[in-house]
Amino acid sequence: MAAAAAPIPGVQHVPEADLWGFDPSEREPEPAVEVPAPGPPLEVASTPVEPQSPPAGQRPTLGSGVWTVRLSPRRAQARDRKVEARRHELKPLIEQIVQQVHEQRRAVSDRGPAKQAVRASAEAVPPADLTLAGAQLNDLLEAAQHERATALALRVTEAFPGEASAELACRAGEACRAAKQDDLAVLNLTTAVLAAPPFEQACWQLAGMALERKDPQLAPIWLEFVARLLRVRGADEDAVVVYRQLVNLCPRRQDVREILSSASLTGSLPD
Repeated sequence: MAAAAAPIPGVQHVPEADLWGFDPSEREPEPAVEVPAPGPPLEVASTPVEPQSPPAGQRPTLGSGVWTVRLSPRRAQARDRKVEARRHELKPLIEQIVQQVHEQRRAVSDRGPAKQAVRASAEAVPPADLTLAGAQLNDLLEAAQHERATALALRVTEAFPGEASAELACRAGEACRAAKQDDLAVLNLTTAVLAAPPFEQACWQLAGMALERKDPQLAPIWLEFVARLLRVRGADEDAVVVYRQLVNLCPRRQDVREILSSASLTGSLPD
């Protein structure tokens, strides 16, 4: 693994933390800004859902949809232009995530338990509805039958693509990851992303797996994807936390150093 990065001029050093100990919804709020409970993750089904611009002259609190800080007209216009610019980044970002997911899916689909799960899924009869499928999945996971649970998750997402089936596949992936069934975990998590791109919860799990393995190729890719997803929805402070982990992992990434330097001076990520 690369050596720790040298301090970045103009950026206050923050000790590297485990990505999975970081939850954007638990960030301590600034004294003058109320931060309510976090909203739902970015939802993108068959077509990307574009972030909504807030009312003129106001700024959202993190992940809430509650507008608490009023901006001057000039700053509001500048903010609106930034949000509009980022809105167009969502579709190509999702395309990159889906391409990466396909590559990882192909890498595990032809070996071991993952191969057996793919075969069993192709031969299985789809469940009548998602409620029944969810109950069956829970039973299989409680019995530690991870291969059968994976086959069911694959079949469900094929029959009922969308957010609900993606949640089932992600649940199976998390259980497989906890059981150290890494190939099955990757198969489930990539299935979740494809069922409802980008399905951020699965992206975070894939990033966590890459970090645990200290994968020099996949860890930087997924950290950057997570940071960009946070940035697109306007969670700049949370994206900075992930970018700091990325530059610690890849100290030669001058582009990330410049992003962090700019954020330390302006309080937001550059466009």
